[in-house]
Amino acid sequence: MFDTKKFGGYLSRLRKNADMTQSELADRLNLTRQAISKYELGDSFPDISILVLIVEIFQVSFDELINSGEPTKGESSILSNIAKGSDDVLIHSISDVISLAPYLKPSILSKIASNFSKQGIDISNIVELAEYLNDESVMKLLENATFENINDELLEKLIPFLDEKSKGTVFERILDGDLDWHLLKTLWPYAEFISSQIEAAVLEGGLPDEALKMMHECSYDKYGIEEKIKYYVCPKCHRKLNGLKPDICFCGYSFEYEDNILQLTDHPDINLDSDDKNYIGYEHIGKYYSGYDSTVLLSDKDIKIAKKLKAVIGDGILLDLGCGDGHYTVLALTQKIAVISGDISNSMMNIINEKAKYLNLDESKLNLCRMNAYEIPIADNSMDAVIANSMLHLNSNPELIIKEIHRVLKPGGSFICFDDIPGTDKYDGSEFDNTEFNERMNCMHHIYFEKINEYGITGVRLSWKFDRNLFYRNLFTTVQEVCIELPKDEKSEPFIHFYNRLKGRGFSDQSTISQDIHEKVFFETEKEMKKLYGDNFTDISSKFRQSDIIMTVFAK
Repeated sequence: MFDTKKFGGYLSRLRKNADMTQSELADRLNLTRQAISKYELGDSFPDISILVLIVEIFQVSFDELINSGEPTKGESSILSNIAKGSDDVLIHSISDVISLAPYLKPSILSKIASNFSKQGIDISNIVELAEYLNDESVMKLLENATFENINDELLEKLIPFLDEKSKGTVFERILDGDLDWHLLKTLWPYAEFISSQIEAAVLEGGLPDEALKMMHECSYDKYGIEEKIKYYVCPKCHRKLNGLKPDICFCGYSFEYEDNILQLTDHPDINLDSDDKNYIGYEHIGKYYSGYDSTVLLSDKDIKIAKKLKAVIGDGILLDLGCGDGHYTVLALTQKIAVISGDISNSMMNIINEKAKYLNLDESKLNLCRMNAYEIPIADNSMDAVIANSMLHLNSNPELIIKEIHRVLKPGGSFICFDDIPGTDKYDGSEFDNTEFNERMNCMHHIYFEKINEYGITGVRLSWKFDRNLFYRNLFTTVQEVCIELPKDEKSEPFIHFYNRLKGRGFSDQSTISQDIHEKVFFETEKEMKKLYGDNFTDISSKFRQSDIIMTVFAK
């Protein structure tokens, strides 16, 4: 087995014999001195590309450098072939691959492991390799794995490294009879999306009745009460469904996913033809909603809000209704809160996917769902908390939506509200002279919509004057206001944010304006703004100090 400490000692001697400091060698290798120190102590091992550079610097053979770590014949062969750039790496034993796995890049290890996937590999070996391989490689190995030695202990070790597709492969092996169905007890808590498939398999005779009973027992162990995991409602038969990743309902309804977004409504993005359920969605807006600035960097303000959310929701589940590009969804995920993020717009929720990946958040707690807020496809009394920020004014009947929110909340559940009344100022700019900024912004807005009106189009505003607080207080039992104090540092808002949002049809007032008319009008508006304020009319910012945030919690 390769000895990194002996290798490190040899590297240290090479450096000292060349009269080089660790810092000098680090500079030659474009590394830090600490990295060289770890190599020499045997705490880590260089990448193959670094090994090749070390060979060039000290004028030793690659074999001599590698043999200092006293590798097996197979380990030496693997490392030498990789260094030569050979795609056909000869493998003597899987144990050689396992011992080298911590020191190889996932891309290189995947190529080596693919040779075994063609021949078949024991599940115990996959367990040892899984933490070093990417999801796709694990999946390929599982497809051709031999499962003779699988048991609960091995599966428990393997599951944290499996994506949903790989978990599905294990489940298929169980359904095919290749694996003992008792393994479902280990698999299910990590793969609740198979709940409906287990139920269907029991009904069809593919699994014994005991499998369903065992799943229910696991549900109780994990959640305390079985009903707690029944969140969604089937759009066809209205049956409550187990888990957060439904597949097929008993009635035969098959759930569809698009870019990991569960599709629970086929209603259009915008509906302005209804008698009492009109609404505006932001499917065409996407990134323009924040003026190209759907930022993923979390501010001190965001962290404070996130901690307050955690204090209210605890380990419960949050419905972020009308989630948009996921501002509150992301904050909840940073606190390990499970979230169902619901919106009528797939393009907005795709931004949430990107944010979650960028911030390396726990995506197992993120459940994106295309839904209509007038008919929330969530079971009664199932949510611990609901947020519906900056979305009620986009609907003609907000009272109905609030009643839906009340319905899905558990007794004692929290409806969490922030100051999101459209047209109100959330910042304190009283001590700054923002006259020029406000004049330009109002001027551009006025010019644009005046020209739009010439086409016979009027901006749509549905419920901007709805007295939400009065309605909330009449419906919910208790109310508590929480002040989130923020530092009063000076902030600025670039005009370009407003410009980009208007350019991208990012305001709800623009929802009924066709793209071709918008482009003509925006071009003319921009020309007029340049005449009035010069070519660089966007080069201005407003200044303000951020106000404290009031978070109001209404309890059912």
